[in-house]
Amino acid sequence: MKVISFYTEGGGSSYEAEAEILRGSLEAVGMDHHIEAIPAWGDWYDHTAHKADFIRRMRQTYPGPLLWIDSDACVHADFTAYFEGLGKKGYDFGVHYFRGPAGGYEKSKLQEKGWRLLSGTTWWGDTERARALLNSWAEMNRIFRECGQREGGGQKNLWYLTTCLKGLKVARLPGRYCFVFDKPWAYEHKFKKQAGILCSFCNKGKKHPIHTSTDEPKIIEHTIASRDHRAKRRQTQDRNTRVMELRQNGKEVPGEKPAHAHVSNLRRMVYETAKDGPMTVALDFDDTFSLDPDTWTLVVELLIGRGHQVFIVTSRGDHHIPTAEEVIQEWLGDTVKVVRAAGHTDGKMGAALDAGYEVDVWADDEPWQIKPTNAKSKERKGAQMRRTELAKKRKRQGI
Repeated sequence: MKVISFYTEGGGSSYEAEAEILRGSLEAVGMDHHIEAIPAWGDWYDHTAHKADFIRRMRQTYPGPLLWIDSDACVHADFTAYFEGLGKKGYDFGVHYFRGPAGGYEKSKLQEKGWRLLSGTTWWGDTERARALLNSWAEMNRIFRECGQREGGGQKNLWYLTTCLKGLKVARLPGRYCFVFDKPWAYEHKFKKQAGILCSFCNKGKKHPIHTSTDEPKIIEHTIASRDHRAKRRQTQDRNTRVMELRQNGKEVPGEKPAHAHVSNLRRMVYETAKDGPMTVALDFDDTFSLDPDTWTLVVELLIGRGHQVFIVTSRGDHHIPTAEEVIQEWLGDTVKVVRAAGHTDGKMGAALDAGYEVDVWADDEPWQIKPTNAKSKERKGAQMRRTELAKKRKRQGI
């Protein structure tokens, strides 16, 4: 079985970095894979609908079953045996049907049985019926695209086709093979009644075969980068934090190499001595962000998408119209905060420290505004501590 995926490069996409997490995790558990970079040419809807065409091309390239995994995923264990079993049982296609809501986190909307097809993980048998499904999916996406209908990025078209193709044998994959990282409560478990133990879902001490728990193992975990790339963005700090954990720590498999073990020695040295955790980036407003807000928006979204924290710090006063807050709201919404530094005796650095930010990187056309004295001494002390810890880390690693 070949694991396949693609990611878009260019156009401000963060998928290239996230695909490295997938690649490293597959190599850590010894899975055969083909992960390909393709140039970004459209938006998220165009790229997602291209999934059918890519899988069809892989079908013509590789014999045997194929397993598609979205590039913004991470593999935690070898799953070969389960999917080999699907082929032996004569299945044509395998997919997970999600019990949770289409959007949001309302547990009241959980369904008794999985109802919504998720195309993040799909298994394709090497059968005529699987080929028919794949060809129909690609063609249906093409027709919808030409009609200007792109809702769902092709996932809804696949969902429809699985219900109407005669003779197609579909396996319902367990949630562990398409695990949405921040919705563990949407997966089934059998609750055993024990004295003093309550169901984590409804807080009642009785059996609930359809209620949920975080006990569902994560074998293929999806971090849902589409929240950052769809027209209606739903960026969440939880996602940013999880991606940073997977990237920073590597794929942790007992006795196996970490996720970035396949990269060059130079890159590995840089990764191992990089800052532990996300960076905090301070961005000036006037004559920095305001010079090219569209480009800076792409930069900020890329930084946030990779788990870093970004905020605006400005000396602009209340008399300026529009205000910095109004402009940032227009371009970046509520994802970026604005810190006012006008009149602060310790400059922008002092204003940032007062607001609770210890800045790692500054972007400012007037660096002397960042400055001075007391604030600088506080920041210098923190920076010296970080340098000391980094030196100790390098010494331990023999670098």
